[in-house]
Amino acid sequence: MKDIKEIINNNDIEELSYSILNKNLTFKKLRHSKSYYLMYAIENNGSIDIIKLLLPYFESLNYEYQKKYPLYAAIENHKFDIADLLLKEGANINALNSNKENILFYLYKKKN
Repeated sequence: MKDIKEIINNNDIEELSYSILNKNLTFKKLRHSKSYYLMYAIENNGSIDIIKLLLPYFESLNYEYQKKYPLYAAIENHKFDIADLLLKEGANINALNSNKENILFYLYKKKN
């Protein structure tokens, strides 16, 4: 089986679907990754279809990974279609990271 990151890098929706459906890619592995694979997909040009396929396996879209949330990563990487999807699926635009930064302050600090 291919590595999840390799599948995401290739934007191979068929391989990801196949892996999930045939339980080669365990739900447990996705769930225990917290938001790692979701963040990886957002930050490494995963297509919106890849994101849509991954979303159901995450209990929350408001789980912080490396001082940011998936919504922060989508906006930071100019993936506004993905940001819109995340908001529709329950991402909290008012979430504060562990540095007590909201998304606007986080992005402002990243710029400077």
